[in-house]
Amino acid sequence: MVPALFTLLPTLIHYGFHFLAPFALARLFFGRKRWLMAAGLMILANAIDADHLLATPVFDPNRCSLGFHPLHSGLAAAAYTAALLVPNWKIRALALGALWHLATDGLDCIIQGTW
Repeated sequence: MVPALFTLLPTLIHYGFHFLAPFALARLFFGRKRWLMAAGLMILANAIDADHLLATPVFDPNRCSLGFHPLHSGLAAAAYTAALLVPNWKIRALALGALWHLATDGLDCIIQGTW
C-alpha cells in the first residue's frame, strides 16, 4: 500500500499545486474581498497548457514542459513577470497563476527527473 502511495504522490502534488494552492496564494496576495475571484483567475491561467496540443505526442511523461512548449518558455515567463506590473488585479492574478503554473511544472520536472 505505501509504495503505491509513493507512485501516486507526484501526481497528487502536481494537480494539488495546480488546482488547490492558488486558493492559498490568492488569499495571501489578494485579500479578503478578491481572493476567491483571484483564485479562479489563477486556476484559469492553467489554460497555458493548451500549447501541449502543438506537440507530438500531446502528452509525454518523460518530457519536461519547461522550455519545450511555447507558453512554457523563458520568453513567456518574462511576459508573465512583466504582467505582474500591470495595475489591474485581474491581470496580476492571471500572471501570478501562469508563473505558479510554471513553478509547479518545474517541480514536477525535478520530481520526475526530466529536468
